[in-house]
Amino acid sequence: MAYGRGLRNNSGKPDHIFALTTRFTVGFYAVRVISLLVTKTVLIALLAEMLVLYSRLSSAYRSLKRERENKLTSAEAVASVIAHEIKQPVVAITLSASAGRRYLDRAQPDVEKAKMLFEQINDAAVRTNEVFDGFHRLLRGESQPRERLNVNALVRDTIQLLRSDLDDHVMRVNMDLSSDLPAIPGNRGQLREVVINLVQNAIDAMAATTNEPRIISATTSRRGSDSVVVSIEDTGPGINPQKLASIFEPFVTTKTTGTGLGLAICKTIIEQQHGGTLSAASGARGGARFEIALPI
Repeated sequence: MAYGRGLRNNSGKPDHIFALTTRFTVGFYAVRVISLLVTKTVLIALLAEMLVLYSRLSSAYRSLKRERENKLTSAEAVASVIAHEIKQPVVAITLSASAGRRYLDRAQPDVEKAKMLFEQINDAAVRTNEVFDGFHRLLRGESQPRERLNVNALVRDTIQLLRSDLDDHVMRVNMDLSSDLPAIPGNRGQLREVVINLVQNAIDAMAATTNEPRIISATTSRRGSDSVVVSIEDTGPGINPQKLASIFEPFVTTKTTGTGLGLAICKTIIEQQHGGTLSAASGARGGARFEIALPI
């Protein structure tokens, strides 16, 4: 049975030269197989294109998610750094204000001690302002102001700022300060915060020590003609050797309530802001020893 009729010639007979394809012939099946193959090829191409688009969309979504998480992490890190840096002066203000009020509430007010505490409150407030000013300069890309510093005076002043905390924990400080140190260029507020962090870490490390003397050794020395060295050593439990290599990394801490940012900040200040080095090792008495080397 034909699909259609062929063309007729002048005699009226059908011309089979141009006849249409008949069913169940090779041409009949070839047309359908080719049509099926073309359809499947188009579908496969569309599916492949959809998979590519889906993969790109998924990759873009993951990138946006990572960017959002990184921004949140950065914001959290900045907030943690600010909180870490202002915690100590704010605590000092609170303690000094409470002690000053007790001195003034006595039957015979101790005005001289109250004045001394008010001076400590003023110093702590200045330190807090320096922290915010430092972050403001950092965010604006400005360099920190520098001056010629007496390292020995810096160490003595820092120990004096923490004297109340040291006394509360019954800790002794041995200072061995070299007398032939030259002045070094640096930012007073930043370097003071580094020494405060190291001494405070020593206090925290020895707070639970009961069978050993609680001693902090603060020493200064000159290393050739290139640098001045400040060393802070304690008699606490020391640093776990497994954590020694990563002790300066952000969010790495050995304290249950620590943020893990203090030593990372210290290393940044010493190495990136002042071109020096900050290292950690086991102390001679089994505790921890931190060494700051500042270029002359």
